[in-house]
Amino acid sequence: MGTIVSQEGTIVHAGSFSAHVKCTTENQANTDFQHDTITVVGGESYTFSAWFLDNDDAGRARLVVWWGAGGSAYGTTY
Repeated sequence: MGTIVSQEGTIVHAGSFSAHVKCTTENQANTDFQHDTITVVGGESYTFSAWFLDNDDAGRARLVVWWGAGGSAYGTTY
């Protein structure tokens, strides 16, 4: 839609590869990524992290973690 994702082997934060994300549109709605949901267990600790290298003055990135009750729909406000 609005992005091209490829494997990057030169610029990496850790490990051997990173994801190179190239935006092909100025329409933000066409550049969002979502991951599958995961089940969490009460009382357990979880760590969410991300590393971004932004070499585009107009580029922006954010990590959104949304908590919801099991079986509920995704929220539309973050």
